Amino acid sequence: MSAKRKSGKNIPGAKAAPPADKAQPAGTAADIKKQGQESAGSEISRRTIYFMMLGFAALVLLVAMIVAADNRKDWTASINHYSLAQVQIGEGDYAKGLETLQGLSESYQASSSAQLLMGTCYAGMAEEAKAAEQTQEAQADMQLAAQHLDRARAANFQLVQSQGYVNGYGKIMLELGRYEVAQQYFLQSVALNTYPELTEFAQENIETIKTLTEGGTANE
Repeated sequence: MSAKRKSGKNIPGAKAAPPADKAQPAGTAADIKKQGQESAGSEISRRTIYFMMLGFAALVLLVAMIVAADNRKDWTASINHYSLAQVQIGEGDYAKGLETLQGLSESYQASSSAQLLMGTCYAGMAEEAKAAEQTQEAQADMQLAAQHLDRARAANFQLVQSQGYVNGYGKIMLELGRYEVAQQYFLQSVALNTYPELTEFAQENIETIKTLTEGGTANE
């Protein structure tokens, strides 16, 4: 998780305009800083969009699960765990989020919502391991991510209509080198076209797959 940046205090402007020879250039320090932040934000969005959208899909499923809950005490404990896990995942603390989700009762852990979030945690941990050049750990965690997303889909097949889910699953398949499966899911995302930014994400990954498989054979 990246450290939070401290925002600087605004300095009140002078009432009189500065002399012509000391006038601020068109690209002020504030403008440059803003452009840098926008660029960094765009890069972060590209890398984490499928994690966030998997979490969004899980939240939608959680609402349905809450409506059907019978045991109010169990529901209260579960919603607290889910809420905390959502915060931890949002902060990029995937290991802690997974630990929190594993504190759910066995029946709630088996829910599509919990499985979806657990898959998100493992995918995030895989990305961290990959960045640290821990290839074996990254592949193992990504395999676990795929398993949890499979279980989530088995528990609620409507997930295939969630653009966040199909993007996330497609990205995981891409990371595992299963290019044909990944492409199928990204094409499904383009067909759904629920969110323009997710459609663009899918299209970019389709192009990536074409580049990776050019002159070769995609994995099944």
